[in-house]
Parts: sequence; structure tokens; C-alpha cells
Amino acid sequence: MRKVVMGGMLMSCCVAATAHAEFKLTPSLIIREEYNDNIDLTNENRRDDFITTIVPSLNALIDTNLLKLNLDYGLYFKLFAKHSEKDDTSLARTQRIRLDSTFNPIRDILFLKMSDVYARVPIDDRRQVGVGNDFVNTTDSNIFIANPYLVYPITSSISLTAGYTYKNTWYDDPQGQSAQDHTVTGRLTKSFGERLSIYGEYDFRTHLPKENINISITQFRTVTGAIRVGDTYIITSSIPSGESLQETGWNGYDTHTGTIGAMLQITPKLTLNGSVGKVYYRYKSGTLTGRTQYFIGATTVAEGPPVSQEYRLPDTDSLIWNAQANYLLSDRLSLEAHYSRDFTDSVNQGAYKRDTYGGSIKYNHTIETTLGGFHTKSSYETVNREDTSTGATMTARIPLGANLAANLLGNYTHYKFSPDNVTPITEKTNRYSAQAGLDYTFRIMTMGLGYTWNFNDSNVEAHDYFNNIVWLQAKLTY
Repeated sequence: MRKVVMGGMLMSCCVAATAHAEFKLTPSLIIREEYNDNIDLTNENRRDDFITTIVPSLNALIDTNLLKLNLDYGLYFKLFAKHSEKDDTSLARTQRIRLDSTFNPIRDILFLKMSDVYARVPIDDRRQVGVGNDFVNTTDSNIFIANPYLVYPITSSISLTAGYTYKNTWYDDPQGQSAQDHTVTGRLTKSFGERLSIYGEYDFRTHLPKENINISITQFRTVTGAIRVGDTYIITSSIPSGESLQETGWNGYDTHTGTIGAMLQITPKLTLNGSVGKVYYRYKSGTLTGRTQYFIGATTVAEGPPVSQEYRLPDTDSLIWNAQANYLLSDRLSLEAHYSRDFTDSVNQGAYKRDTYGGSIKYNHTIETTLGGFHTKSSYETVNREDTSTGATMTARIPLGANLAANLLGNYTHYKFSPDNVTPITEKTNRYSAQAGLDYTFRIMTMGLGYTWNFNDSNVEAHDYFNNIVWLQAKLTY
């Protein structure tokens, strides 16, 4: 996977050299010291530590008619004072990459978009998650996307867009569902002046997991009466039977998606976007292998031959939609609202249907503030699981002087998790996070200090935890 990452970076740089683009390079160095009183986010047996973080990084920016590129590359070294086994010092575990580039060899007609994100991400929201704490329930992840596409003007108001997208998703943790996706897209767009455009789109996607689904089932049957074992007949009574299940890999599938949509600017301050369509999931075949074992007590006395057959999930389909409104109350204040249904892939539980509605209000002047609210319902396709979340978010940056600013962050989410094998009851969780910090900017250095608080309050007591983090850091930018 790292070959793909470096390949994308080298291709973008080669393109830049061919176009004789001017680079803007910005190296920086962050040194951070923090105290964390619950590095594992546990309810009991909490472990604390002093953690030193060193982050050398480089930003490359190119902006020309031929190429637009923004690359951030950094190494996040972490050293633990008390628990050195958790140190992150290797290249494989410390690198972070964010690449966005658009190459336009034939102006306004032929494009190549490339992006790459190498980061550490949460595995499952049902487990521990905390702002500023990425030591538990996380995995290194890389998502590389290459998207060549063509925009062909059929007339002055009608255009055809055709493209192909390659996506490579990799997770370091074995729980993660690494996969490749190949998508072919066609879109026809009709513009009615500057205020209205409508479009129709068709996508075909094939999802290829690293390992396709393979299910093995072993049934245990008791022996009653007499059974011959070698030259001896054994008399036994009935013993309760059982069954074991072993599942490896994940479900591959193809999707067909058709949508129609419109973008309408009602007034200079009010813009509406909407689409509606349908998606069809066609799952690929896997293998189901069955075997029967006969036992007396804990001893297996006979075993039947394995029997394999094709295993395939039933096909599904669903309506999808997206509606969004943006309203500019003034040059400082704006409102946004949205309601959507779509499908996406989780880190470790396959595809799921996501229904979301929410909104936000933004104030952008001397004080920069965003307040938002949301409700999301996630229904999983390949496992019996449903999650709902309702919450609010807040971010703010408040200048306190010419060089001094305060940064505030607040999150609240109420989760409702359906029963599963780990938690056989419906779990209800209130999850809180808050962060406050001060930044003081010098000519090439920014000094910062702050505090982070995480709290998880669940009706399953073992899932409760709280976490406090205090940090001091310096960032040098050249």
C-alpha cells in the first residue's frame, strides 16, 4: 500500500515539473508534551502517562492553470514516559499524508484528480472514542483515489461527464475491511442560465475485498446407544450437542446507482441542491463449508466429510436522496440544512444504509463560530446491527489580542446501539467531549496550551469512562 502512496506523490511531482510550476514549500516542526490520565479509556484499572509528540512535516502547494496540488506529509513520533511499549517511532506507524491534486492537460475538458489520506481512524463507534486520544480502538488507514474524467460540451448548455474512479482502502488492523473499488460514471447536465442546472447520472461500482467471504460451520452431534470405536463397542447416553461458526473475509458486491438532481440558486443568498435515485446491491458469491463431528463426552469419535456449497447474500435495493439548503443571512452569518439517505462502507462491519438530517449556523468575522446539530440512523447490510446517534457540535476561535487567540470545541452525542454478541441489551450512551486552548503567535513560532475532557456515560456500566488531557506545545513554521 505504501508503494501506492509514494507512487501518487511522485506522479504529482513529475507532472508539476513538466508544467514548470512554482512550488511553495512550508516545513514545520511541532513539539508537544501532554499528561493523559486514562490512555486506554477504561472504567477501571486506568493508566496515566506523560506523552511527548514530535511532528516534523512539510506542506507543498502548487496552483497553476495546469495543476493544482496540496500535499501535507508528516511523521508523528510519540514517546511514553511510563509505557514505552506504546511508543510510535517507526515510519510505518508514524507517517500521516494528505494529498489533493487536479491535473488539467486539456483545459476544462480532461482532468485527473488524485487524493491520498494516510491517517489513524476509529474502528467502531460502539467502542471507546475520545478527542485527542488515538491509543485505543484505532487503526492506521490509507485511502488512495485516482479519478480520470472527461467533461465534453455537447452544446453551450449541455455537457457530458464520463469518468473512472479507482479507490484503494487499506487498514493496518485485521478487523479493518481492506478493499479495492472500481467505479464507472456517466453524467448528463443541462444548464438553464446561471441559476438552474439539472442532471442525470449512472454509476457502476464493483467492490473487491482483500478476502472474499468464506464461512465454515461445524456441527457437533452426540452419540447415543452403542457405537463402534476400533474393535470396541461403547455404550453412552445422550449429551447436549452444539455448533461452531468460523467466518473469514468480507462480502464483495456490485452496485448500480441511478440519480437525477438539480441545483437552484433562488436568490443571491439562497441556494438549493437536491437529488433522488435508487441503488441496487448485487452480492458476490462466497463459500459455505459444512462438516459434522460425532463425539462421546469431550472425545471426537467420528467425523463426516466436508461439504461445500455456494454462499451468497440476497440482493437488496433502496431509494437514496440528498436535499440541502444554504442561506446567507449576511456576509458574516450563514445557515445550512440537509437531509439525506446514502450507503457507505464501515471500517469493520461492511456496507450500511445511513439516514441523516441536520443543520448548522456559522458566524465568520472577528470571532469564528460554528454550531451544528444532527441525527443519524445506520442500518447495516450484512450483520444484524442498527445504530442511531443524535447530537450537537460547536467550534469557536476567539481573538484575545493581536497575537493571542482562544480555541474552543464541544461535542455531545447520544447513541443507541442495538443488541449484539458483546452486549445482549440495547445500549444507550451519552458521549461528551470538550476542549479549550490558547495560542500565542510569534514571527515563526506558535506556542499553545490547552485542556481536553472526554466522558462516556452508558447504561452498561463497564463501558463508562472519563479522560483528562493537559498539553503544552510549540510549532515552528519556516
